[in-house]
Amino acid sequence: MKQLILLTFSFILLTCLPSIGQLNTPDSTQIFEKKNLAIKGKYTEEGVIIRWAPLLWEIWSAGKDQGYVLEKMVLDSTTKDLGFTPLEKDKIKPWPLDRWKSFLAKGDTISLIAAQGIYGDNELDYQEAGILAASQALENVYGFSLLAADYSRECAEASGLLYVDKNIEKNKMYIYRLCLANPIADVPNDTVYVNVITSNYKTLKPPISIKSANEEKSVNLQWQNQYSNKFSGYYIERSEDNKHFSRLNKTPYVELKSDLTKSNAHIGYRDKVAENYTKYYYRVQGIDPFGDLSPYTEVVMGMGVDKTAPASPVDITTQIINNEEVIINWKYESEAFEADMAGFQVLHSTSSNYGFEVISEGIIDRGANEYRHQNPILNKENYYMVAAVDTAGNRGESVRVHAALIDKIPPAAPVGLSGSIDSNGIVSIVWDMGEEVDLGGYDIYFANQADHIFSKKNNKHLSQNAFRDSIQIKTLTSEIFYYVIALDHSYNASKKSEILALKRPDIITPIAPLFKSYKVSSEAIYLEWIPSQSEDVSFHTLERKNAEGIWEPIEIDVGQNSYTDYQVIENEYLVYRISATDDAGLVSFCPDNLKLQASGPYFIPEPKNININQENGGIKLSWEYEDISKHEFVVYRSINDKKLKTLKIVKNQTFLIDAEVKEENNYKYAVKAVRADGKESQISNLISN
Repeated sequence: MKQLILLTFSFILLTCLPSIGQLNTPDSTQIFEKKNLAIKGKYTEEGVIIRWAPLLWEIWSAGKDQGYVLEKMVLDSTTKDLGFTPLEKDKIKPWPLDRWKSFLAKGDTISLIAAQGIYGDNELDYQEAGILAASQALENVYGFSLLAADYSRECAEASGLLYVDKNIEKNKMYIYRLCLANPIADVPNDTVYVNVITSNYKTLKPPISIKSANEEKSVNLQWQNQYSNKFSGYYIERSEDNKHFSRLNKTPYVELKSDLTKSNAHIGYRDKVAENYTKYYYRVQGIDPFGDLSPYTEVVMGMGVDKTAPASPVDITTQIINNEEVIINWKYESEAFEADMAGFQVLHSTSSNYGFEVISEGIIDRGANEYRHQNPILNKENYYMVAAVDTAGNRGESVRVHAALIDKIPPAAPVGLSGSIDSNGIVSIVWDMGEEVDLGGYDIYFANQADHIFSKKNNKHLSQNAFRDSIQIKTLTSEIFYYVIALDHSYNASKKSEILALKRPDIITPIAPLFKSYKVSSEAIYLEWIPSQSEDVSFHTLERKNAEGIWEPIEIDVGQNSYTDYQVIENEYLVYRISATDDAGLVSFCPDNLKLQASGPYFIPEPKNININQENGGIKLSWEYEDISKHEFVVYRSINDKKLKTLKIVKNQTFLIDAEVKEENNYKYAVKAVRADGKESQISNLISN
């Protein structure tokens, strides 16, 4: 009963608004404490209705005997005195017993129950009834009294739990406070507050979200529990023509919920009807703690429907034909046939406990007792049951029976293998998931060579179409190979998939090439090297740099192992290096660079276009040469075919005048160029006068 009270009066578990907490009153410190009284106010056309309820039996008992004190205070711009004024000279108490006779004349038994609780003999012999039973009885009286006040405004007023304040003005805020007239020993004498603003009337809204569900000779109604309206109960009305409605409950309906109830979000009501398939129309009306009725909900239709299943088939047997067909037989006693019996359905599942689906097309004739299941599942268990079906779709299901088929068909070979290996040697492989319903898993095999014997990699069958492996990447074998086999629940193995070749990440640099020999000539530098012996080498790179230190690549062909460098300058120092690059981009350089000096030709060019002319009794010798500033010239002379002797060394010019000549002599001349570094040309051809 205590649970009922808490549910019924959850609507008034209110505390004062923050504005009240700002008032400097002696009782303001009690506003936010846990209370043993609850109070609520409502502004209506006739004034402000104040409704309260005790939350303990002791408070209720004291209130009905000693009464309550209700006070109010008005707040507006002119308010100066914040004191509370009593609304009644005397304490507010239940009506005298004689005045309750008006309920008897109206046949209001609910209110009379409240009167019995207030004025009846509620004393019990604790020794005779027991402490627990006596306490429960007192709480029942208390609970029914509050429940009666909740359903009738007049009963609430008669019980001393409601007051109408007609002395109010519009557009003001009134604060009401309530307490017991006299405190109770060992029970806090609570003071509770409620504020009411007299601006607009608060109208009730109808209950919402009403729905109906058809059941066997009953209709289940459900609507939302509106916490904003805080209905104390509901009236449910029914109509056969959607025009004339009558109440199904004389007293307001309250749905009792225990602490174990999962949700209080909806209210439910079950209406039992005499016949199935007769349409009824329903609407619901709420009643609040002030006894006011809400508008009706929208109308919903409902009716009782046939939910009774026919008798179940018996003696279910199975027979397997050539491992390709299952024959299901059953019996159905003649006395079990009813007028609405439609026929049979056969259901199948691979589990004995769940997942049964209808495999027979339509409804099998009610006179049949056999069904043939073509192409049953060979790779899983096969369970069957037979259901008798009536015209309403109700099924009476038989017991489950088993048909053991032998699976010899392997799954298809896995396809779509792909994978990769990261720089840490982690292998990731995926493939397409097989479509077989009895697919049990996969096994994966590997080898370091495609023509080697493959070894199984996994200990347990893989349930997913993916695999991760860890391999060594510092190895001479550049690839690793995998294939996958699928297995079903009968351990039939598929053919192996196509072999997947994955290249290991290359972290080992190739073997470095080596310079084998070289030759420096007067025209070029010849180089020869031993190429890298690594199999994964993609190309070699030959480079050189001069004194400026900039490496320049020299174009060479793949497989080339020698090169002649004609782009040399005499006496210039050149450094050569060679490297090998593998298909992973790793590079190895020859450990020793080759430093060489270009030599150039032994002789520098000879002077050209040497001429002799007679001039002023002497002989003028001239020649041509480039860049005379860096050269000097040695002029040779022979007299009368004798040995050549040096005549003179000329600088910064290309001619010489020999004035010491005689007409009777025969003179011959030759010229040699000498470079600043001492390198000489050959002596030119002789020229005579």
